[in-house]
Amino acid sequence: MTPRDIHFASYHQAAHVVSALLFGCRIEYVEIGNEADKIGWNLDSVSLRDTETVCGAGFEMERILGRRHELSWNRSDDDRVLLGTIHTDRTGETLTKVERDARFTAGADSSRSLLEHGRVRGVIDKLAEELNDAYHRGERRLEAKQISEITALVAGVAPAI
Repeated sequence: MTPRDIHFASYHQAAHVVSALLFGCRIEYVEIGNEADKIGWNLDSVSLRDTETVCGAGFEMERILGRRHELSWNRSDDDRVLLGTIHTDRTGETLTKVERDARFTAGADSSRSLLEHGRVRGVIDKLAEELNDAYHRGERRLEAKQISEITALVAGVAPAI
């Protein structure tokens, strides 16, 4: 991964993590890597509408940072698939690609005000910085305890461990 790719991957994943935490989701870990980025989470406790916001948050963060749309969209393919799977699991209805992408885009749009909130953005910045550093140390991953310590910088964001 290039330094620019690592930068965007770090922010993308940090936006997912912080938005999920704000909706009460438990995070076990977050990882960026050459093959795929991963988050250990369970979104079952998050409403379907809020899940759309969480799934779209990484894409929206990249848009806020000025990444070209097609690059951010391609990077978010797994997020769109996840959203479709969650929707099917919860409702029994399979979304078409167009419906899924529309829900994802709406979720991304709704995440913008959350991501741009000063205190929340500060946590995203710090978490992205730590993910970037972890990648360069060869660790590529932050565990729940590390995430909790970082997010505790802003009251009300720390996850349950």
